[in-house]
Amino acid sequence: MTATSAPVQHENDALLEDGVGFNEGMRRNRWLIGVLCVVIVAIIWTFASVLVQYVFHDLGFSKPFFLTYVANSLFAVNLPLYYIGKKLGYVKTEAQASVRDTLWVSAVVAPLWFIANCAYNFSLNMTSTIISSTSSMFTFALSVLFLGESFAWFKIAGVVFCMAGNIVTVLQDGSSGTSDSFTGDSIALVSAFMYAVYTSTMRKYIPDDSSMSLSLFFGLLGLLNFVCLLPVVLFLHFTNVESLQSLTVEILGLLTVKGLFDNVLSDYLWALAMLYTTPTVATIGLSLTVRSFLEYDIAHRAISGLVADGRQLVNRAREEAAGYKKNYGSPIPPQVLADRMSQYVHYFTLYGSVRPFGTSIMLAGRDVDTGKTFLNVIEPSGVSYRYRGAAMGKGEQAAKTEIEKYKIFDLTCREAIKYIAKILNVLHDEVKHPFELELSWLCEESNWQHQLVPGNIRDEATAWAVRSIQDDDIADDADDA
Repeated sequence: MTATSAPVQHENDALLEDGVGFNEGMRRNRWLIGVLCVVIVAIIWTFASVLVQYVFHDLGFSKPFFLTYVANSLFAVNLPLYYIGKKLGYVKTEAQASVRDTLWVSAVVAPLWFIANCAYNFSLNMTSTIISSTSSMFTFALSVLFLGESFAWFKIAGVVFCMAGNIVTVLQDGSSGTSDSFTGDSIALVSAFMYAVYTSTMRKYIPDDSSMSLSLFFGLLGLLNFVCLLPVVLFLHFTNVESLQSLTVEILGLLTVKGLFDNVLSDYLWALAMLYTTPTVATIGLSLTVRSFLEYDIAHRAISGLVADGRQLVNRAREEAAGYKKNYGSPIPPQVLADRMSQYVHYFTLYGSVRPFGTSIMLAGRDVDTGKTFLNVIEPSGVSYRYRGAAMGKGEQAAKTEIEKYKIFDLTCREAIKYIAKILNVLHDEVKHPFELELSWLCEESNWQHQLVPGNIRDEATAWAVRSIQDDDIADDADDA
């Protein structure tokens, strides 16, 4: 009996060892897949942050609540995908939570998720993305306290490095002399904490992807977001807190693209990464998102002449602005930027080894310390003039005459936009050279940030300009008669 039992015991030991090796291999593969998901999500989040700042600043649609509402509501596209997969047999639901239980978890996570994302989008309107990486500290603390995550030194090191970068950023933003950066950093900290809360909550109720369908979870989360927050969106619109009058097809398309990639796709991958690794590792990995900011967003520039020369001057202006911010801790005053650019352009007229620039450049900006606005035109010779109203390019003399005629510099931005549209339509032969009117402003209405004029204001100005030109023609014909 002993002879027969010994081989059986040995065989069982071998099977046990093979099982352990198989489980270790599966665990390692899941970890690698989780890390890969983190890298992909970090890339998507970085570009999405830039896209959000483009919509906020360049397109003039600064509506963080509506952006978050659209993006989170798009999670609902997971519902038809889930039921189609279930119908085709690709989704196995035997060991997974019921729809009722999944709905309950979605209802718990949905408000936490929305607050975190909405605060993050609010902070993008005032500061950079890097402060959100503070969530690694909060996530690690909550995971250790409530989820029993192991206390590993490499995790501590990752959290410390993230926090060191955040401290440097806060000190830099605090020395810039503007309150928006500090407020934005504070809101980003709130977002980071809420991110840690909903991350830990998800891991508590969804320990792995076999216990609950992520597609069903996200789909129900999006549906709850769409239904419950629609009255809030309408209330904010009709009270003009977040009016949607400037919403265009282009902006809605960009928000949809952002939601599908940055929310539906990336958050699904992020959830997998969190389940395949740990909440702390997934959060620290997302600190790969780079700080996206513009040092020169208080100054706007326009060029007229050789495009290549114009690009070089624009890049030079960026370098000057970034260097000033690095050395002095505050945005470069517009007049200082104009003086430096004037000297740079003039330098190329002094030596035969380099050719002069074949372009003029217009600089407009506001001094954040004095509140004064500046408009400078730098000629190819390097001569710089400050104007109250200026024009460049073909027909500039006629345009300057019209500017003085209408006294545009005494009007509000909204009023001036109409007359500028009229001047451009009068001086441009649209029959021979069709053109699309592009307008941008830097004024109180744009929060002193350079932005494209919202589409509805631009279209209104264009329509007014066309009517005004027609009225002038009728009046001239009447005088001739």
